[in-house]
Amino acid sequence: IPLRLVGSEMCKETDIDPKGRIVSIASHATPFSEAPIPSNGAANGVLELRAGRAAEINAQPGDKVLHPYFKP
Repeated sequence: IPLRLVGSEMCKETDIDPKGRIVSIASHATPFSEAPIPSNGAANGVLELRAGRAAEINAQPGDKVLHPYFKP
């Protein structure tokens, strides 16, 4: 999934496990907020996407995010 960080008034927060798999996607998260949002599993990273972007790229739990931070 190609990713680009964007700030907006509403966003989706995507939790990512240590191997780069999307664990859960939370709708209507507040950008840059430090408030806890429950995840559906152990997450090693969080990605904020503008509202609607996850649907545009058809991101789903279980999809793989490619970035050097995540180990294969």
